[in-house]
Amino acid sequence: SMFAGDISPEEVFIKIKEQNFPKKYAIRVQFHAYFYVGIFLELTGDNPSRALEYLAQATTNEYGRQTGTYMWHVARLYHARLFDSIQELKK
Repeated sequence: SMFAGDISPEEVFIKIKEQNFPKKYAIRVQFHAYFYVGIFLELTGDNPSRALEYLAQATTNEYGRQTGTYMWHVARLYHARLFDSIQELKK
């Protein structure tokens, strides 16, 4: 829905909170939200630094770190690439 323009990144987190998921499941859902919102913000050119913040939250998320899933590794690598890109622009 976010990529289709039907919902804003901020609304993603509001909708997650409204669901009142059990804590363990909420952490899992938040991992995916941080990851996809970060990618969305970077791809739309909204704000690379803001995108980096969301990707950082995905990489430090308890679910992602504990499970080491494929998507966590993608988030970790995506974060590192964006971080390097932003640092390069600052030079």
